[in-house]
Amino acid sequence: MNTESMTLYCTVYEEGNIAHAAEVLFLSHQAVSKRIKAIEAELGTTLFERSVKGLAPTKAGQDAYRTFKSMLASYDKLHMRLRDSKSERPVIHLGVEFYNIDIVDLDSILAFEAGSADRTRVNVKYLTNMECYRQLLSKRIDLAITNRPFTNLGKFEFISLNKSRAFFAVSAKNPLADKEVLEPADFEGQTFFSIIDAENTNHFIIDRFAELGVQVLVEEVAYDMGSLSSMISSDRGFHVLPEAYTAPLAAHPGIVIRVLPGFKDVFEIGIVRSKNRELRPSVDDLVDFVVSGGSLLKGIQPGVREGAGFVAPPRREGCVATRR
Repeated sequence: MNTESMTLYCTVYEEGNIAHAAEVLFLSHQAVSKRIKAIEAELGTTLFERSVKGLAPTKAGQDAYRTFKSMLASYDKLHMRLRDSKSERPVIHLGVEFYNIDIVDLDSILAFEAGSADRTRVNVKYLTNMECYRQLLSKRIDLAITNRPFTNLGKFEFISLNKSRAFFAVSAKNPLADKEVLEPADFEGQTFFSIIDAENTNHFIIDRFAELGVQVLVEEVAYDMGSLSSMISSDRGFHVLPEAYTAPLAAHPGIVIRVLPGFKDVFEIGIVRSKNRELRPSVDDLVDFVVSGGSLLKGIQPGVREGAGFVAPPRREGCVATRR
């Protein structure tokens, strides 16, 4: 029995419903159900009684929950103690949803590290959207800067930095590239490149097109900026992405970036952390730093929306933020 299986079991127990637990865990209903059956087989007992109303834990299921919660709490304390003991300086493990390695502004990270009283170091990991949430659950990272998921946030707290318009990248050869006024109907029959391991975002985009009465074809592709750029520029399909992440594709001479009609402000970028967390002061300091204007992402200036405009808050002394 590993910690991931125990975490999955406890989530199902607390949600009382496999479908809800699957949303929280960013897994499919089938995957969660299969894992629960495997846990029951490993322990040799029934942990849940199934009914149309959901799941009801058996006596053994209740005992397993208490035991797993205690074991996970002990493991988390040990993991954090051992992780931090590897360095004389406190370390914050930050996950960043990646489209390009240059999206993190190293200057602002250096500004935070230089200004921290306890000489905190920031360790950055580049992850997919779903992997950010999975690693937060397993406590392999302390925080993540990523897009708000199009599903139940579950055990996570989302601190919005700003909303980002939806753009699409398409070949300069495609009629969509130079049509003066675009309508959602213009995408009928076009191929949408759906990134593997970003299922929630993909489903939202596909469903949104359907709501607008537009049927798009879907082709799943692995995340690789070089391959994605090549497929788009050769007019095999289009890709949808937040405004803040358009720079790498916009740099390609055969690709055109345009606002996606009918998808205004569907992307929201922010900081994600666990609701049930035992964060060190340095982690909260980093959150305050970003929210108050010390953006760690190029092209994203934290702030609050007022009407149709965007107003950035006063910047903290020593913060470094860049615009592109």
